Amino acid sequence: MQQEMPGLKGFSKTQLKRMKSFYLAWQNYFRTPSDFPNNSSIADFTNITDCEDVVIGPLTTDQFDKAILDAFLTVQFTHHYEILQRTDTLNERLFYIYKVASEFWSVDKLKYT
Repeated sequence: MQQEMPGLKGFSKTQLKRMKSFYLAWQNYFRTPSDFPNNSSIADFTNITDCEDVVIGPLTTDQFDKAILDAFLTVQFTHHYEILQRTDTLNERLFYIYKVASEFWSVDKLKYT
């Protein structure tokens, strides 16, 4: 990717592994192409036109209240990764995501809490 797009950063081997772990941890809460009837509404949820396999869709978060969803979307990736490394359950993850977002915890604060 870096050869095709010079100046692109954040896609080291380590970061790609972290992105994969994030995806695997949260994949049940995001829609996939098979969730759309006849794949007809995929275009409504993505600006990607060259790759039909990638869909950025709405969250399937019926059990998340608005405060948790807002917190989830505002927490930076590094925080999400640390939370995933240190928690086992969805409730634990959501608790720490909310704390990070509402109390502006740094990654260091999160690591030592």
